[in-house]
Amino acid sequence: MYRSLLVRSTRSATCRSALSMRWNTTASSSAPSLRAKLQSSLKEAMKARDGAKATVIRSVMAEILNADKASKSGEPVGPAEVVRALQQGIARREDAIKQYQAGSREDLVSQSQAEILILQSFVPPQLSEAEVDSRIAAVLEQMRAAGEKVGMGGVMKKFWEGTDKADVAAAVVSARVKAALEGAKP
Repeated sequence: MYRSLLVRSTRSATCRSALSMRWNTTASSSAPSLRAKLQSSLKEAMKARDGAKATVIRSVMAEILNADKASKSGEPVGPAEVVRALQQGIARREDAIKQYQAGSREDLVSQSQAEILILQSFVPPQLSEAEVDSRIAAVLEQMRAAGEKVGMGGVMKKFWEGTDKADVAAAVVSARVKAALEGAKP
């Protein structure tokens, strides 16, 4: 009996350490990762007994952990996926706000807006439209100089080769590329 308890406690300790190691794995950069920022903010919220902030951060951490488990390589997802989870959380709450407003639930609207502010504090700064436009112009010049066919797909592909997906929303890039291509046509 003692042996089975020992094996069980060792196994659970191993699982906890593996889970902790998987969650705490950081990228090769020297700056603290977004995962580490989320985890430290969760600890601070728990110490301050800020239940709303802790709940929001826990929900995002759960989404990230699910993405880690679902990754085909078995490795933790990268920073772009973490940012995507944050952005999806923001989008879900914005949709909820619309529904709450339609149902005249102002208390839930204010709660969702507070949650959005918490999530937005973790999203890294996005590229401005001027920066996106300048990168698109550089890609267009490069493609025209190489004699390549300039189309939506080709421009998008070249743009994403030089830009991290966490830096800008794909919808913004798509709209700016369409505008650049329409402006370039005679």
